[in-house]
Amino acid sequence: MAAALALLLLPAWSAGKSSLLAAGRAHEKGHFDALPGGILLDRTYPVEARVLRETIYADGCKFASAFFRYVSRSNATKGKWRQLDGCWQRELSYTAARSVLVASHRVVERQTMLHLKQHGCVVDTVALTPDVPYGSTFVTRTRCIIMPAAGAAAGAAARLQVSFEIEWVASAPLIKAAIVSGARKGMLRNFNCFVEVLEKLLRVRPIVPEQASQPSTRTRHGVQTVLTRTTVVGLVVSVASWLTLQLMEAATTAATA
Repeated sequence: MAAALALLLLPAWSAGKSSLLAAGRAHEKGHFDALPGGILLDRTYPVEARVLRETIYADGCKFASAFFRYVSRSNATKGKWRQLDGCWQRELSYTAARSVLVASHRVVERQTMLHLKQHGCVVDTVALTPDVPYGSTFVTRTRCIIMPAAGAAAGAAARLQVSFEIEWVASAPLIKAAIVSGARKGMLRNFNCFVEVLEKLLRVRPIVPEQASQPSTRTRHGVQTVLTRTTVVGLVVSVASWLTLQLMEAATTAATA
């Protein structure tokens, strides 16, 4: 099973590594692009970039196990970082918790890290969820960027930004838009949990509130709740599309640690 999953992920993993190296070259010129699906998280913390990076990604750190417990993930396996062709890579897998509409399911990820100047980093994660609805047709990508905050004194603050995209590895189904919408909602919910666990470990609050790429937002208990405004009038959604959106929202819990 693991070998079959790895073979399915291989083209996406290779493409992701190339994209990350290209992004690293772009960063040397002064900019670093988020993934085109949109921003899930953008916060600045009063800690060094090195502290933020090691808290989330260091081998043996407390964050991953604490976050997995918080969102009820189980049967986790995580490899150690290894250097490969200018980057660092590791693989991990886990069982995502059962929801109302979706049974518990296996998630396989590959994370690729590129170290940046001043102890920053960018981590691209490719996640495969073959057991969710239409899961064999797409992979989920997230990009986590950690860097010193602009305008802050050296070592005084670090910025954490997470973006995503859905990549289709087979012909996209007719309900592609519903799948992407459901996936986004599921990831937003998971990254709310992500920052709750992170801030407890860091024992700090963000300097700059999260800015998600949604028309309207509000903050409750320090975690941003996304408010979506429907602007298309007269759109009739079929029962099948609605069900798929709910399934994807419940099932898309990958690529968060």
